[in-house]
Parts: sequence; C-alpha cells; structure tokens
Amino acid sequence: MAVRFEKGFQATLFDCIDIALTSVLGKESVRTFYYSIAERFNIPLLEFQRRPLEILDHFQEVLGETAFKGLEPSIISSIRVVFQIREDKSVGLSKIVELAKDSYLRAEM
Repeated sequence: MAVRFEKGFQATLFDCIDIALTSVLGKESVRTFYYSIAERFNIPLLEFQRRPLEILDHFQEVLGETAFKGLEPSIISSIRVVFQIREDKSVGLSKIVELAKDSYLRAEM
C-alpha cells in the first residue's frame, strides 16, 4: 500500500528529522538547538519545514561532526519508517534522503 504525503516532501522529511532528534536528545534540547540555528543562521523557525537539509547541515555545524554522526542512525531509521524504505543494506544519510525522495515521487504518481 502506497503512503500519501499530505504535507509534501520537505515538511515530511523535516518531521522525520525532528522525531529522531527529539527521541535521542529530548524535546527541550532540540528546541534549544532550533532556536540557536534560527538565530545564528538567520532562518525563521517557520522556514525549517521548507528547508530540512539546510537545517540538518546547520545542526551538524552546531553540534560538531562527531556528535552529529551519533544521531545519524536515528535520523536514517525515522526516514526509513515514514517513507517505507525497505532496502536492507546500510546506507548513509544522503542516500536515504535520495531513497525517500524516490518513495515520495512514487507515492505521488
């Protein structure tokens, strides 16, 4: 059964990222990071759902690469579940985003 994405790809991807970060760091910590990113990079919070990959890049800049790498498995897992990606092999974040986009496009057909 195909999934329907009512919010669009970018917003759904951001929701996956937010769910993963919140599950690992907690709601208050994630909120603090979001405010920090908004202030530091001059991005309104309301824009986050429209710019999930940019937000992820900034999150990595704020946290540092090593700490961010520890969060990637949770983000990848969340994206796999929401976009119903069944590919078994281990893939990195950029590849899982590509697969999510493919899944989204197939669902929209």
